[in-house]
Amino acid sequence: MGNHNLRIKNQLSAQKTPRQKADDQKFGAVTDYMYEHCTDKITMESVAKFAGFSKYHFSRIFREYYQMSFPEYIASLRISKATQLLENSSLSILEIAMQSGFSNLSSFNRAFKEIHNCTPSQFRKMADFSLDS
Repeated sequence: MGNHNLRIKNQLSAQKTPRQKADDQKFGAVTDYMYEHCTDKITMESVAKFAGFSKYHFSRIFREYYQMSFPEYIASLRISKATQLLENSSLSILEIAMQSGFSNLSSFNRAFKEIHNCTPSQFRKMADFSLDS
């Protein structure tokens, strides 16, 4: 199954134009940049500048590559980091929210619940329960 998927990926890659291949490389660097800086105050304008695009062009092709908006993607990266902290630290929920790049607790709770369908406190309790089992 894995070899089949790799062959399909290679075939699709071979069909791409040089411009599309260059954009793929650029977005690989963009992905790394966003992951490294998602806990900072990061803006679409700053990432577009990093990638060498206007913010309007970047916004359009960003959605094509990631199948979500820039704010949704940044929130998902931040929630991913917060999830790791909830599972592996004894920091308070507020400290985790701040270390994950959220500016306030209510936006953190709202984003977390949207992705995990529970609050950060409920998630931590479930994670603690599964560790005890």
